Order: sequence, then structure tokens, then C-alpha cells
Amino acid sequence: MKLERMNAVISFRKVFLQPKNKRIRKALNEINSFVRKHEKGTGVWVSEEVNEFLHKNSKNIPRKISAVLLKTEKNVAVYLAGGKQLEEDIKRKKAEEKKKKEEPKKEAQPEQKQKIEEKREKERASQAVEIKTGRK
Repeated sequence: MKLERMNAVISFRKVFLQPKNKRIRKALNEINSFVRKHEKGTGVWVSEEVNEFLHKNSKNIPRKISAVLLKTEKNVAVYLAGGKQLEEDIKRKKAEEKKKKEEPKKEAQPEQKQKIEEKREKERASQAVEIKTGRK
């Protein structure tokens, strides 16, 4: 899993055309459209820090926000620039990546073989029942 990182400044110019009670929703939509346009990711995930920042300043939403876009295989995550949550998530993802590399691949194969054998046994048993009852 390769992590691509991009620093961006997201402008909320269009947000201020809305009345005050709809600006937060419009700001989140603006973040989503910005990410989809620039990163072309299938999914957009906005961190809690960004959401809390917008809600904390709900009366006076800033004109711009400095953000860090972290792209994985399918999704793009949006974090505040200089936020704590970004560092924590990067550490967590790297730890998960190490675990996946350390796990031997041979352990997964016997489990798969057992599942296949169990499935075959169930099929044989169902065929035997069909033969005895005369159903097809």
C-alpha cells in the first residue's frame, strides 16, 4: 500500500454565497469536489479534525483551509496541515503494513485448503441425500 501525500489549500469562495446556516454543509461539499477533481479518488474521507475545525468556527468559516491529502489505493483522506491525527494515522498504517509483510504466506494456504475440503464434503453429502430421496 503506497501512501501519496499532497499539501493543498482549499478555497471556500463559493461557500460565502450561501446563507450562514448552510455554510458548513457547503464547505464539506467543496472539500469533496476539490479532492475528486485533483486526486481522482473513488472515495473521500474527511478527518474529524477538519470537521471539528469547521464546526468550531461555524459562525465565521475561514476563507481558506490548509489541508494534507493522503491517497491510498482507493480512498483519499483529508487532514488539517500540522494536525495530530495525520501523524497518528500514518504511524498506524505503517505498523499495519509491517504486520502484513511479517506474516508468512504459508499459514493462509492450509486454512484455504480446509475450507475447500469442507465445502466439497458438504456438496457430497447433499448429493448423497438427493440420490437417496430420488430428487434432482
